[in-house]
Amino acid sequence: MNYQAMGAICALMVCGTGLQAMELTGGSLEIGYSAFNDQTDLNRTAIKGQAEVGFNRNLAAQLDLGSYNFGLVDETGTNFTLHGIYHLNGETSFGVFYARDDIFNGSADQIGIEAGFDVSEAFAAEVYASTGDNAGADGTMFGFDLGYDISDRVKLNAGLDRANYDLGTDLTRFSIGAEYNTGEYGNFYAEVGSLDISAFGLNGSEAYVGLGFRLDFGAERGATFGQRGLLDMLPGL
Repeated sequence: MNYQAMGAICALMVCGTGLQAMELTGGSLEIGYSAFNDQTDLNRTAIKGQAEVGFNRNLAAQLDLGSYNFGLVDETGTNFTLHGIYHLNGETSFGVFYARDDIFNGSADQIGIEAGFDVSEAFAAEVYASTGDNAGADGTMFGFDLGYDISDRVKLNAGLDRANYDLGTDLTRFSIGAEYNTGEYGNFYAEVGSLDISAFGLNGSEAYVGLGFRLDFGAERGATFGQRGLLDMLPGL
């Protein structure tokens, strides 16, 4: 684990807090399933959780944990992500993060920057970029997520993620979807997308579908930022 990266994020989180009391401000619990259209054995079941703690009105920390079971290879991977967050105001947030994926007795680490914007009452955007190491290969990741509320209950989503590492690991995922907010019982969501992949012995482009359920708590949007990592990009394996 990259302890220097984690130490820098922790220093950012506590800097200027004056040792004020911490407060749990938001988070989420989620379960999701996805699979490729033509090869449903290439699937993934994900269980994820997020929690955000505020130190004052501007500084916060967010912890993400994820477990990903991949059907064809019958292997489970894990993700750990730690965010240090600065809330500029109620509409704009900036962050730094450290993420680690573990699977197949190997690991991938990344450290990056991120930002989230409430562009209007209905439209929100999130972007990130990172650099890291995947089983000894250096590389980069970047992506964005867009959300548009068409009503109090229905939201449209779109996203793009790209990872490029030395030694031939190249992933690009595009997705569009919708979610329905039931109110106190959480959010059901569905998405369709495509993955262009050259990694893990796979090569080509394939469409996929996904669905799931997410329960947010605390702040209206739950945690500030989304999950980061290679495993979260893969709809199936």
